Order: sequence, then structure tokens, then C-alpha cells
Amino acid sequence: GYRKVRILRHCQPKGAETDRPGLNDTLNPERPIASTRQRIFLGLIIYLLGEAKPLREPQNRGIVGLGIDLVKISRIARAYRRRPDRFLNRIFSRREVELLQRKKKPLASMAARFAAKEAVSKALGCGIGTVSWKDMEILFLEGGRPVVLLSGAAARWAEAHGIGGVAVSMAHDDFYAVAKAVAFG
Repeated sequence: GYRKVRILRHCQPKGAETDRPGLNDTLNPERPIASTRQRIFLGLIIYLLGEAKPLREPQNRGIVGLGIDLVKISRIARAYRRRPDRFLNRIFSRREVELLQRKKKPLASMAARFAAKEAVSKALGCGIGTVSWKDMEILFLEGGRPVVLLSGAAARWAEAHGIGGVAVSMAHDDFYAVAKAVAFG
């Protein structure tokens, strides 16, 4: 379904000097990223899930990173069929594997989740290698909204770079899966 996304601030690369105003100059900086009820609910869900670090209160810094990824489902299917257990254990957490096993189209969902992890690593600004695949979990809240849980190196990276959370959106058809991620302060 359609997800409404509010763009709060333009992201400048580190060290970039420019006289151009950011997008935030035209928007109300007092407008919160999410309601207090939403932040409390998300924090509670993440805390109850354990293992992952809860999102801290946003500092109204807006968007600090963007990421997008597109993958061929056939590529992910080929990697999975070659060594199924190794692929699943290397890329996905136990909870993610349980979710994938309940899907009608598990290979398409697997490809979308793979793309989401790539997009999240790009939004964090570090890529895969600095953070591992399992440091980023893509789970779902009731109603199907995806939520990103960061742990390990990804949580440390996010904390060090002022990232309070990451929002993600995923989609797939018969041939491709796509995901985009927005890291916010």
C-alpha cells in the first residue's frame, strides 16, 4: 500500500559546503517526524523484540541518508537454490527466516528483504562490509508496515553518525524486487 513519507531536511554529504538552502528551509522545523504516541509504540515494540537497540528520540535533524536497491528475483533464487541453508543463515536472522517461510512467494519476498538490507546499508552511509547482513533486521508491525531493527555494528554506526532510525519500503513483481530506505536523525 501507499505510505506517506514526510521529507524534513535535505542531506548534505559530510564536509560539503554550499550556499544552497536545504529543503527544510521551506518546511516548518517544529513539525515532528512522528507523533509521540507513534515514537513510544515503536520504541516499545523494538524493546520487546529484544536484541536490537531501541530508537532514540529524534533530534529533528530530518533525513540524514537515502538508499535504494533493485535486484532480480532470479539472481536471489539462484543463490538460494545453490546452498539454501548457507544463504539463509548468512543473510537473514532467525525471525526473518520464520517470516519468509510463511510467505506465498518466498523467493520474491526474500529478494525484497535482501534489497531492503542493501538500501538500509546505503542509507546508513556505510554499505555492506562495515555492517553485516544480520545487523539489520527487516520485520513487520501489525498491518504490514515494515520496521528496521539495527543491532551490533549497524547500531553502533547509526549512534556514532546521529541516525535515530531508518524507514524502509519494499515492493516486488514477478521479475524484480526494489527497496528504498530513509535514515533520519
